[in-house]
Amino acid sequence: MLVDPETCAYLVKPDAEKIQEIMKEKIYGRVSLMLFSMLVSSSFLASYSLTTFYLGVVFVLGSTARTSLIWPSYKAWVYEAVETDSVLKLVDYVYNKRYEEDLVGEEEGYRMLREILHTQEFFKSICGSCLRGTLDPAKDFLTEDEEIKVK
Repeated sequence: MLVDPETCAYLVKPDAEKIQEIMKEKIYGRVSLMLFSMLVSSSFLASYSLTTFYLGVVFVLGSTARTSLIWPSYKAWVYEAVETDSVLKLVDYVYNKRYEEDLVGEEEGYRMLREILHTQEFFKSICGSCLRGTLDPAKDFLTEDEEIKVK
């Protein structure tokens, strides 16, 4: 079956019997993947190559996926904080030092606050665990008698 490459029209019109014959011969074949390599769009996308188009799609989808996934993980980290009084007192300390114009004390408090908030394990150890019952880390060092009393 010969086809004109410009118009994709048959050069020689095949008859139905010949098509049936070809179909019977080719039972199994390779899976072929066709990518568009021609610039067909008449919009602003027409000036871009295929690689540029795919990279743009990946960039847009990647940035969208990142923003949709990073906010819930941040919320989970913040909402699981149990006893945040010590961290809030440190924030008050930094604010008061700024009000008193004690730049050294403000800087020291800010650095401590930043260290706590940037290290999630440290933040969790200061604020406590949301686990209760036998899994509570506060009960790790109890003696057997004390554990029985708690249960």
